Amino acid sequence: MSVYCLFCADGEGDGGTVFSLMGVYSDLDLAIDHTLRREPISKPMDLVHKNMSEYTGYIAITKRSECNKECRYSKFGGYVIEEVAMNKILDLY
Repeated sequence: MSVYCLFCADGEGDGGTVFSLMGVYSDLDLAIDHTLRREPISKPMDLVHKNMSEYTGYIAITKRSECNKECRYSKFGGYVIEEVAMNKILDLY
């Protein structure tokens, strides 16, 4: 059994990307819906995945390991939804 983890990607001062866990969902549609209900992004962007755009709600359904790890400082990198096996959920921390 799997769950869907929603992460927000942001740039840190060391030039790397930080993925902050925002929620864990039993259903992919719930994770997407939660993301689309958020307020519009008002800060500069440095998106971490090629499939992210305004059209997709800045969401990529992929593994964090497949994302750009060099989001620039103080930039919004987008939302990543990653499928994670239930027995691996604690490995996120």
